[in-house]
Amino acid sequence: MSGIELPKVIDKSEADIDAAITAIKASDMPGSTQDFAISCIKLAVWLPRALLEQKIKLSNLRKLIFGLGGRNKKKPEKSEQADTTNSTKNKENENTPFDAKSVQPETPATTNEISKPKPGHGRLPHSAYINVTEHQLSIAEYKAGDCCPMLCGGKLYCIEPGVIVRVKGQNLAAVHKYWINKLRCALCSYMIVATVPNHVGNEKYDTAFKAILALQKYYVAVPFNRQAYFQSLLGVPLPASTQWQLIEEVGGAALLVFPTLERMAANGELVHNDDTNVK
Repeated sequence: MSGIELPKVIDKSEADIDAAITAIKASDMPGSTQDFAISCIKLAVWLPRALLEQKIKLSNLRKLIFGLGGRNKKKPEKSEQADTTNSTKNKENENTPFDAKSVQPETPATTNEISKPKPGHGRLPHSAYINVTEHQLSIAEYKAGDCCPMLCGGKLYCIEPGVIVRVKGQNLAAVHKYWINKLRCALCSYMIVATVPNHVGNEKYDTAFKAILALQKYYVAVPFNRQAYFQSLLGVPLPASTQWQLIEEVGGAALLVFPTLERMAANGELVHNDDTNVK
């Protein structure tokens, strides 16, 4: 048989296997040949059953078929007592006929043999993104409790949904423009104006944008003129003077916190000096 050609799989019942073993024993084959043939039959019957019932691990199967490989030779030598015990067990196994019941599953590893957890793939999980806008993608054709579309007779039920993350770029300022419809009477000139919802607000720049602008200036260290030029490239005019006015309003709101920070700094033991130009 060539190395590429696969062996033919033949299904045999227990009675057929027992009859084959009886025929081999009744034949005029030499005793060693009979033992070899019977061992091959028992191995072919035991191996699939042991794998399905998880009575043996792949590592033990590799050792059983190929013996101890190079990986085990590289391991540090054990004590003489352990070597003596292993050699005694090997001799007992050599003198004992092959039997499926004699192969026991591996015992759990001890605390000293517990392997380290495998490293991750280096990607951020979806739970790391907190400030997100969530969307529910529902199945329009089916719902829980409907019959299976494969016509198997089963019912559909809900399982844990999948998650995909899409990070989209956006501007520092999201500008919303509202067109207010107006109607005027052609006779008395009475004008009707559309009602502005409460969520639109009364200020042109909301508090969240002011806070982000202050962080851009004093945390990210983006100067006013550079920010103004960058926003003009994105189609959102934001002059440096307007930025200063908005940030001053944020500073006025945080003025009540400043005395507390001042007292904490005065009582501190560690002092840092910033020698850069932008402070």
